[in-house]
Amino acid sequence: MMAPAQISAASGGCRTLLNIVSGKLGALAECAGLGRSKLSLRKGGDNLVVLESFTKTLFVAALLLLASGGCSDKPVFTEPLALGGVTVPADVLEQGRRVYKKHCLNCHGGDGDGTGVSAYGQWPAPRDFRSAKFKFAGVAGAGLASDEELERIITLGLKGTYMRPWALKTNELQAVVQYIKTFSPEGGGYRSESLRVKAPAMYSDPYASAEQFSRAVAEGEELYHVVFQCAACHPAYVSRAQLEAWGAPVRAGDASEPVASWSNDYNAALLPPDFRRHQMRSVASSEGPRGILDHDVADIYRAITMGLQGAMPGFGHLGAERAWAVAHYVKSLADVKHLEPSKEPEFSRP
Repeated sequence: MMAPAQISAASGGCRTLLNIVSGKLGALAECAGLGRSKLSLRKGGDNLVVLESFTKTLFVAALLLLASGGCSDKPVFTEPLALGGVTVPADVLEQGRRVYKKHCLNCHGGDGDGTGVSAYGQWPAPRDFRSAKFKFAGVAGAGLASDEELERIITLGLKGTYMRPWALKTNELQAVVQYIKTFSPEGGGYRSESLRVKAPAMYSDPYASAEQFSRAVAEGEELYHVVFQCAACHPAYVSRAQLEAWGAPVRAGDASEPVASWSNDYNAALLPPDFRRHQMRSVASSEGPRGILDHDVADIYRAITMGLQGAMPGFGHLGAERAWAVAHYVKSLADVKHLEPSKEPEFSRP
């Protein structure tokens, strides 16, 4: 009889094996013309993983492949499409489809709904492209992300998630961005006649010189807590006495911890980062002297002013100079030796 630890190890091995096989099966079903694989993984009991319709789907896919003599890739797009107010040629969409199939299908799925065969157990879950909402694309309100912003996300990846950086050729990158837009439903998202692309408005940094940095951090510290009221969701980084002296709001509970909340837009519990501990998903960084991280303050400014679509409002209305000061303050908190990914919060869906 197997010991509990052996059972756990064995089930983990089976789960890994099934994930690998299911990934191959997803590509097989796509190749055989079955569209998105309906394969799914589900927890069953304490140590079992149930693979739905595995044998049937694999058998049908194998028969179709044998009958067709191999993997065919018939064109799906034969006419140009209007996406986000721009007409995209069919050959560009076809190239994007091939790139997506090779690099994106297993996580984001054949329907772009974020339920690909490798999505099981991922937190955060892969993006559902059908909503045309992209949290880190510098979009305020209900606008559409620009091509440049989507390309930036694909190239940089999202830290602390399964979305790795992708070093695609320029034409591949541009093509897959156009293809992602095709997942928008008829009349919605990038297929809407009313929604338009909104590129983020970036203003020059008034604290660009080294001499001005200390002033920016000092001003940003008070603005963060008093005017922008970031500590309503993110941690407060000053004492309760200092908050009261400033006349800043003081939330109940432990103000040194971030506050998780449920998002209907992303169908998940979202946890704002603690800037001294957690990675900022879409902020570029490099390792500076003595291993200290050096974050791109412009990326922080973009997030502050434009917000995170459906997750955090933008604060651009409070003024560009103030926003730059807060961005420098956040950078001063995050520029440390090590940051870790935030963990999935314990949160019950309302």
